[in-house]
Amino acid sequence: AQEFAEQLERMAFRRRFHPITCCAMDQYNIAQLPSESLVLFVCSTTGQGDFPDNMKKFWRFLSKKSLPANSLENCN
Repeated sequence: AQEFAEQLERMAFRRRFHPITCCAMDQYNIAQLPSESLVLFVCSTTGQGDFPDNMKKFWRFLSKKSLPANSLENCN
């Protein structure tokens, strides 16, 4: 998944998508997500389709019931 994400990063850069951030899920500042205009997630799974450890915090954030329904409406 990391290698594929890095390939996508290079392709996006060549197509002038700026700024570009390619990082592990646990390195991304989740508070930034609602202000992003375009996001692409590449995630591997482990075992029986379980989330990798570095994604669990991120998924908990997205699954919060307190997260307003429209908080990601400007994010493609």
